Amino acid sequence: MRVEEAEVDVMTMSGVLSVCADLTALVNGKQVYGLVIKYGFELYLPVGNAIIDMYAKCGCMEDACQFFMNIPIKNVVSWTSLIMGYGKHGLGLEALEAFDNMEREGTMPNKITFLGTLYACSHAGLFQKGWMTFNTMVQKYSITSMMEHYTCMVDLLARAVHIMEAYNLWSGCQ
Repeated sequence: MRVEEAEVDVMTMSGVLSVCADLTALVNGKQVYGLVIKYGFELYLPVGNAIIDMYAKCGCMEDACQFFMNIPIKNVVSWTSLIMGYGKHGLGLEALEAFDNMEREGTMPNKITFLGTLYACSHAGLFQKGWMTFNTMVQKYSITSMMEHYTCMVDLLARAVHIMEAYNLWSGCQ
């Protein structure tokens, strides 16, 4: 891109960072982050969210959290990236804490936020918290469950050795 002297902008940088995140290419992501700083794009929300996501997907939760704390504006994507990162790396309690903080700060969770939170509960063995989260999604936020939510709940139930409940839930959602 730079060889061709193409214009570097916020959306390009967010896209490249997202690719680095999806490939868990931390070294490349850090190089792109250097360019982001050089061009002064680090405070733009799409870029900031992509940096959080990149660090989280690459397993650098400390860096993801540090960057998250330093961005002046956070939206549901910022929070969800952090929650998904915690969940992916088995940090269920941290994911739930982030979810609670997000609600406290007035950011409305979406289907993907709940998916990340349920995944975190499932993989951390937080059976009761998982059910509470699922009920919050449906009752408090009136979010219609997607198949992925049910999959997380079946996984949560199976890991807690509630096999019959898992079967019944799965049978009921099809």
